[in-house]
Amino acid sequence: MTSQIPEPKEHSLAPDEKISRIMVYTPNNLIRGEVITKQIIRVSTWLRSTMAPHHLYLHNAQVLILGNAGSPQTLSLSEFIIPVSLVTAYHLVLPAQDPMDYDANEPNRKMEAATLFIGSFRFKGYIRISSQSTIEKHLDISKEPFMSFYDVEITNPSIPAMATIKAPLALFRQNSVMVGK
Repeated sequence: MTSQIPEPKEHSLAPDEKISRIMVYTPNNLIRGEVITKQIIRVSTWLRSTMAPHHLYLHNAQVLILGNAGSPQTLSLSEFIIPVSLVTAYHLVLPAQDPMDYDANEPNRKMEAATLFIGSFRFKGYIRISSQSTIEKHLDISKEPFMSFYDVEITNPSIPAMATIKAPLALFRQNSVMVGK
């Protein structure tokens, strides 16, 4: 018996919807795909909002599977569903970007350089914290599951051919990453 793979569904957008391309990081995968949201959703900070979904429904997904044996494998899927509980980081794919989620003129705040270790990925960038605090104290008192990370450069030393990925803003799940300075 032969099973046939269904053709990708065409999605028509409602007038109040948009498509955004994002990259999602899990402990063993890098996924690039498109999400459909309402126009009012700021996708770059979506998972920090009260509008956050329980699952990310990605269309036209490219999945990079990072395993222990051999080189990474890739899959192209018309649809891919990821439980948000597995997302360790994500960001919009350039050139798309949302306005920053802070006021640059806000007093008593500073950008503190850090490196996040998310699986085999290294995220270099900045965490915005109180000028009277440290990253350690900030992480201890923060109650949000996702935190913002700015001016991000992402590499993966185990995939030397992978180019550096840049994003002005990424979110990371603070209880799923290790932080170095």
